[in-house]
Amino acid sequence: MKKLLIKILISFVALTLSIIHLIYPNLKLDTIFICLLVISIIPWFEILFKSVEINGIGKVEFRDLTKASDEISDSGLLANIEINTQTNNDSNINYDFIELALQNQALALVSFRIELEKTLKKLANQFLKEPNNRSLTNLLKDLSNTGVLSSQEVNSLMDMISTLNKAAHGMDYDPRIAEWILEVCPKILESLTAKLNQPTGRMALSETSEPFKHWIDISYESNLNKLSDIENIIYHQTLWEQEKCKILCALETRLDQSILSQLHALNEGWNNQFTIEQKFASNLPEIDIQTGSAGRLVRAMYFMDKKREYVLWLSEISNIYQDYQIPY
Repeated sequence: MKKLLIKILISFVALTLSIIHLIYPNLKLDTIFICLLVISIIPWFEILFKSVEINGIGKVEFRDLTKASDEISDSGLLANIEINTQTNNDSNINYDFIELALQNQALALVSFRIELEKTLKKLANQFLKEPNNRSLTNLLKDLSNTGVLSSQEVNSLMDMISTLNKAAHGMDYDPRIAEWILEVCPKILESLTAKLNQPTGRMALSETSEPFKHWIDISYESNLNKLSDIENIIYHQTLWEQEKCKILCALETRLDQSILSQLHALNEGWNNQFTIEQKFASNLPEIDIQTGSAGRLVRAMYFMDKKREYVLWLSEISNIYQDYQIPY
């Protein structure tokens, strides 16, 4: 009722001024008259303006999606993923958004948004302390703080999620969007899934006969032609060290204190042994002269593989006890 009175008042005042403006003999239909007339009409177009605004806010265009996926690609999230076409087709059967892509693109994007959130929550369950009851934004920030995702990856994912949220409000049909859904969405989910710890056959039977490839292994292979051999090894040995720290943090929430004290002692002993072996290998008399650059490369590879095996062993323990409730 109050809004109606305001509408009437505005229209009355504007129309009155328009009439007064015309009463005077020398006045013409100038800009002033037109402006006052428009003002008198505007309140009654509120419904039209509101409906246009609602339809426009949520509209997703193809360029919005390509911009979001380009940001994800630039963040490096997709750099380590090599998806085999045949394998990809088989694994996509369970994704609802694949079937919806050609039928209802808005619904397909909403479905992908749901799958993306589910995958991120799986990452949180593995690597975060008390991952429940967090908003998706806070969950992403915490994954960044613990090093599971880089800050650039998190920012690009937030932009992607913001774009996907608009899809729920509607969008125009565009065949390019269907192609984008089929090509890009599975890669994004695959890149995140690759960060999950999976059975490797070191502590339990693997769920598949296919040898498990950790995302760091994939990264190492993809950089063989981009970095020198020694740079590639050193870089990925650092990644294995970071992965080890993440897993140890996750295990802090899954094991009771008596086992944790043993884990701490085990890890300290492993680190000491690793350091001793590295020092011994580097301090051997004239080792570089005796073995040359090839020998230096072999030694670097040996220590990277040694760390890799230890991390994969820890990751499988973390995976086994992912849902384990600590008895109190």
